[in-house]
Amino acid sequence: MAGEQAQANDDEALAEHTARLYGLPASDFTAARNADAAAVRSAGRTTLARRIGALAKPSAAAWLVNMLVIHRAQEVEGLLQVGEELRRAQSELDQEKMRSLSRERRELLAKLLKSGRELAADLGSKASDAVLRDIEQTLRAATADAWAAAAVRTATLTRALSADGWGAVDLSGAVAAQRHLAGKAASGKKEDESAGGESAGAQLTGRMREAAQRKAEAAERTAEKAERTAEGLRQQNCELTATRTALITRLGELTDLAEEAKRKIAAADREVDRLRRQQELAVRAAATARSAADRAADRLRGH
Repeated sequence: MAGEQAQANDDEALAEHTARLYGLPASDFTAARNADAAAVRSAGRTTLARRIGALAKPSAAAWLVNMLVIHRAQEVEGLLQVGEELRRAQSELDQEKMRSLSRERRELLAKLLKSGRELAADLGSKASDAVLRDIEQTLRAATADAWAAAAVRTATLTRALSADGWGAVDLSGAVAAQRHLAGKAASGKKEDESAGGESAGAQLTGRMREAAQRKAEAAERTAEKAERTAEGLRQQNCELTATRTALITRLGELTDLAEEAKRKIAAADREVDRLRRQQELAVRAAATARSAADRAADRLRGH
């Protein structure tokens, strides 16, 4: 019990240190983390000190995403909410809503990238084009995948995220506050209860008790195998669902591009017609001018 309490205390303290450290300017992170670890170690909490010391410094893009979550929370949350609505529209195959939400997502992404550049300047840093591209990829991933959105909301990213369209977003080593994600992933798994009563057990002979024990163990193995199978199928389903979602999103984007291309083709056709008419007028004008020049030359030769 004491060990469990100590673990809980360490977890709570680590969460506090993590939240503070990942809210600092990027240039201050390493020194502050090392100072925190040293202070905790001097207090005799070596396990906690080791865990603090292991916190990874965020990349430039991850740091700026964290800053956006902290300082531009409303803008980030608005984008993530659109992502949730887009995933719902994709699951319902609502093409019109998907196109509308895809456009809204592009607009919000553009605004957030502008905010990110401005925020970096306000915090004494500079966001390069490469960093902004990583931020855009991270925020796109967060709109495509619910787990990636949860990771962004922790404001403790250590690296940029990317959605490749062929599975769930890879979050390995991407979040410092893993405990926050774990809390959202509570599976609600229930343990089976034994149906046998003590009074019935007292009536069993030794041989019958052994047989019952073997059956119970076999049932436990069967249950574990079934659970592993169910978990494997769940993971496959998650991956296929993510793939389907990404393909539907891509279909919506391609549909938008196709419609835009049709508009441009129609405009080009109109321009071609206009230029053809001008060409015809120019040809007639040239012919008229040539005839006039020929007549003038004839008159001149006659004199």
